[in-house]
Amino acid sequence: MELVLSALVGIGIGIVVGMLGAGGGILSVPALVYLLGQTPHDAAAGSLVIVLLSAFTSLIAHSRHHHVNWRSGMIFAAVSALAAFGGARLAPLFSGTVLMILFSALLLSVAILMLVRGARGRSREQKQIDGEEPVVATQRVDRPRAWKIMGAGAVVGLMSGIFGVGGGFAVVPLLVLVFGFPMVEAAGTSVLVMMISSVSGLLGRIGTPVEIDWPIVLVFAAGSAIGGLIGEPISRKARPSTLTLAFGALLLVIAVLTALQNV
Repeated sequence: MELVLSALVGIGIGIVVGMLGAGGGILSVPALVYLLGQTPHDAAAGSLVIVLLSAFTSLIAHSRHHHVNWRSGMIFAAVSALAAFGGARLAPLFSGTVLMILFSALLLSVAILMLVRGARGRSREQKQIDGEEPVVATQRVDRPRAWKIMGAGAVVGLMSGIFGVGGGFAVVPLLVLVFGFPMVEAAGTSVLVMMISSVSGLLGRIGTPVEIDWPIVLVFAAGSAIGGLIGEPISRKARPSTLTLAFGALLLVIAVLTALQNV
């Protein structure tokens, strides 16, 4: 029964990852803890495996449609990977309860950011439809400052290593708002960053007291990979603001439930 539940939850989370290029780890961790009974530290390690495999599958789909900026993505990922390794070594210093409380605070922050961003995007889209505002192409920052790339990559990598998240929820807004990527390209590039950060986070957990429930994690990852293939075409059809608002609302609910479980 656990394997069936793991597959179904994985498919649902994979769809979110495929649509937004984000959300795999930030949804996998609470699912592994509260639906599948794992400890927070084991769930964080298992989540990195799931994010790695689902991001790899989504990357294939996004690259096929030329939605991946390989140069910028690799630079961002290199810094993120180093920070993720360090974060993974720091994670055992936190108790399971403290880890989940911090995680719920992270969820709440991201949820508020996504809801605000989605609401603004919906208003702008409606004005463009009504002809009140011209459709302006996003201005690409071709050569972003090195310190911005390093700073953003370090923060994302640290969160990835400590909490077992891929960091796509932070990478996508950063690529759009700071580096001027179109939403669809930001989603595609973020899965490249998530994949490399996840590998580094797993390497950083070698020798720490965590156990990965491989049958559950691999079935979950397989479901997530299937969901990623379903979600990627949806991202090309749905309004960006709709996806962002839905993701923000989902994170808000999970943040509240996680906090109530641990405070």
